Amino acid sequence: MQAEYKDLNAEFRSIDYVNLTLHEQMKNTIESDMIISMHGAGLANVIWTRPMTTVVEIFPKPKKRWGYRNMCQFVGCDWHLFRGGQDIIFNKNLEDVNKVIPYDEWMAFFRPLFQKAYGAFNEQQALLRREAS
Repeated sequence: MQAEYKDLNAEFRSIDYVNLTLHEQMKNTIESDMIISMHGAGLANVIWTRPMTTVVEIFPKPKKRWGYRNMCQFVGCDWHLFRGGQDIIFNKNLEDVNKVIPYDEWMAFFRPLFQKAYGAFNEQQALLRREAS
């Protein structure tokens, strides 16, 4: 994905919050314009997002939980659900699920969201430049 968007003013980071301090988790989340995550406890960090941050929650196909969607609505995020790809289930209670997402399938979902978020970012930057001059 980084190669596809290399000419844009965009940074893609993979962040594992497990070993970060709370301050580092908050800082990374606040600085993000888009957050993509598997469904799970790490999404609790959306509470630190700015309004209109795009959040993509990747779900295993059979799981239906709406707590993080509700948190996103509360703080004003632009929440999206992705259930595509193939689930690889390791046990019967569905608590240990990996997901394989073909690149083309992911990009068909991701591209319009990124274009919308990137367009909104550019509009915001232009407004800030006008206000500063």
